Amino acid sequence: MSGAPGRPAWLAVAMVVGLAMACASGRPAPEWVSGTASQYPETRYAVGIGANVYPDRAEEMALAAIAEQTGGEAGAEIVDAWYDDGKDTHWALAVLDKQPILEALETELSEIDRRIDAALAATGTDAPHELLPRLSEALASIPARDRLRERIAKLGGTPSPDDDAAAEQAAALVDALARIKRELRIEVWSWEMDAKTGETGDALAENRRALTQKVLALGFTPGSTDTAWGTDPVWLRVESKVAFERLHLHPDDTLVAVHWDASVEITDVASGGDVVAVLTEEGRAVHLNETEATRQADADARDFAAAALEGWLSARSSGGADR
Repeated sequence: MSGAPGRPAWLAVAMVVGLAMACASGRPAPEWVSGTASQYPETRYAVGIGANVYPDRAEEMALAAIAEQTGGEAGAEIVDAWYDDGKDTHWALAVLDKQPILEALETELSEIDRRIDAALAATGTDAPHELLPRLSEALASIPARDRLRERIAKLGGTPSPDDDAAAEQAAALVDALARIKRELRIEVWSWEMDAKTGETGDALAENRRALTQKVLALGFTPGSTDTAWGTDPVWLRVESKVAFERLHLHPDDTLVAVHWDASVEITDVASGGDVVAVLTEEGRAVHLNETEATRQADADARDFAAAALEGWLSARSSGGADR
């Protein structure tokens, strides 16, 4: 048995002694043994009753009854016990004051709803690149909000807004985020880079196409696809560079190895042109001939760049990336 937070130690001891005396006193069965605990009205308290030949087990059963009612909310206490000497049965009464828990949950729920409402209201005023993190964070908070609503309902409270309004709110967030993502343009480029000098060389059309497909798949709009820098307003500029270098293996080795070194640099054009991410990886491809080794190295570097961009954009549009 544990006392309430802040309860003096002497009071907890007195309760234990009092319960023990009650068990041994042979007093008449208290009202709650029949299933009614009028001093703990259901509107405010969750009540659990346990009965067993062992007193500890009776207490466990009483606490378990409250856990089942409330979904496992903490804070329940054993407040009374009684021993039926005629049936050699120990009884225990557990009580949980739901009011302070409900108040805390409702405050937390109200804060989440406030942030969601604010994000939706901002769709008419803020720039798309500023709205993206707000809408993403608001949408990411929906599962937590739904869990709070379930806990409040389990405790007998009434979540606000009602279920229909909450569902409409979530749907509005999804629609707003999809619309904002379509308004955000991402310009994509990819080049081969000299492994020794770092100078930019030929354009890598397949790599650029793979990156563009990721942009589209995530709901964003690709920027200009001209061979020169586009003039359309863009949110992000993505530049992928890949260097290839044949490795010199042992003279007797019949295999050919090609090392690749790839980078994806992301620039936030809309917020002033700062580089916000540089993602890098390297590897090697080995084959019996150089052509196939180079082809595999190119494919590996392309897969990395596409996956890196997808991961960064997904995190950015779900409230998980640094801003």
